[in-house]
Amino acid sequence: MLPAILVIALALVLLAVVSRRLGENQAEPSIRSLAVIGDSYSAGSRMGGRGEHGWPALVARHFGATLDVEAVKGRGYRNPGRVEPGHTFPEQARALVGKWHGDVLIVFGSRNDSHAAPSRLRGTAEATLRYLRSRLPDTRIVVIGPMWPASLPPGGDPEGDRVTIREAAEAVRGLTYVDPMDPPG
Repeated sequence: MLPAILVIALALVLLAVVSRRLGENQAEPSIRSLAVIGDSYSAGSRMGGRGEHGWPALVARHFGATLDVEAVKGRGYRNPGRVEPGHTFPEQARALVGKWHGDVLIVFGSRNDSHAAPSRLRGTAEATLRYLRSRLPDTRIVVIGPMWPASLPPGGDPEGDRVTIREAAEAVRGLTYVDPMDPPG
């Protein structure tokens, strides 16, 4: 039951953030195409939901948007994961830009980077986000920081990871940053 609640909660938070920040001058923002770069929470897992029940599909369905997901379990800005090793968020960004130019891009994660050196993580994250901003100048880009259930924190320095991703996103003009670990308020 807990994973289903997390999927629904995450989808609702994203709907609220995207609607509020993107639709300030409209009754309901128009989103025809949505893309997601991420890890297992976006690719499909107990925490993020799977397939049509995953948070990316729920958000796309809400807006009536097409969906393109570049997400693989275990990945991060610096962590290549174990599935298709060698591919990180920067490679996912290049793959996406080569085939998609749409309305909203969500870059989500990643808890998988908690063992990365903060300066290297910051540099890689910022470079990835700058690349996306330059290649998708008309796309609304929402960066969602890493998250994890309180009962399963990643090793390393997950709190430092949150700060690092926030700083990288704030260094690139025109992005929206959301920290899913911030208390509601």
